[in-house]
Amino acid sequence: MAEKILWEADVECTSCGGTGLYTGMCECHDAAVICIYCEGTGKQHIKHEYTPFVKRVHTSKVKRVYKTAGGYGISAKDEKTEDGRIIHFSQVGVSYENWLKGDKPLPIYELHCPLEHFDQCSEIGGFLKDEGPCEMHIKWGDSISECSEKRREKCWEWFEKSKYSKEY
Repeated sequence: MAEKILWEADVECTSCGGTGLYTGMCECHDAAVICIYCEGTGKQHIKHEYTPFVKRVHTSKVKRVYKTAGGYGISAKDEKTEDGRIIHFSQVGVSYENWLKGDKPLPIYELHCPLEHFDQCSEIGGFLKDEGPCEMHIKWGDSISECSEKRREKCWEWFEKSKYSKEY
């Protein structure tokens, strides 16, 4: 096993670019929030102990892999919710073995809308916010997860017809 290495430095905050402020999908029209990573200082102190990478470590603890949990509890097997719905986890994501071979996880359609699956900071997330249903349906004070609960099926239908549908 390789020896651990310790590295530390003061760096410009990688999240806010040193401004101390964060602007994302919800912060618009000249509004910002204090960056949670640097607490508004613009600086991060990074102290990192690491082992040099040799190869990916395999695990026997994982059966299914998903792109994101999106704030929801996830499982490798199908689960019944308190309201009686079945979330078919076994039919989405990807098996651990196939993920190791390079397969991408299928979205958890029964929980996530396209924006929750692809992440608002990705190229596809930007497309969804700027040209897709998110632009029309997520208004000031709205939550992405509430929008998803109401519209996720229609948003996936829209996404399937979009220029990005072949990428996932």
